[in-house]
Amino acid sequence: MSPYEQLQLKYFSPQVTPPSSLFEEVEAFAGFPLPGDYLNYLHRFSAFDGDIGKQYLQLWGAYELVELNRLYELSSWLKYAIGIGSNGGGELIALMCEDNNRYKVIATPFISDVQADYIVVGNSFFRLSDGAS
Repeated sequence: MSPYEQLQLKYFSPQVTPPSSLFEEVEAFAGFPLPGDYLNYLHRFSAFDGDIGKQYLQLWGAYELVELNRLYELSSWLKYAIGIGSNGGGELIALMCEDNNRYKVIATPFISDVQADYIVVGNSFFRLSDGAS
């Protein structure tokens, strides 16, 4: 079992795999293909709310991603990104797509549209989880 799989099983609750049409909807909404490690998480696990190491994290599940991104109007101020959760302290956690489908995970205040406020917290979804210990 890979370290990534061990980490997932330690923290996340397995779920019945959502229909593929849901992932197509999420990617269409995002405007870019989601990275493989994050898709793997969405396929296998439900939303998460708790501590990973010393960090508190709320990760939105596949069924609520589009709805919450619309509710917070993230696409109006967060370009080339999709919100995936929160740290519970007023900061959004988002996947940002850069050139050539390279990704980074950022934390930014929910109310900021200034890119200087973005903090890179990982280069992949796996590194976000891994680095939170």
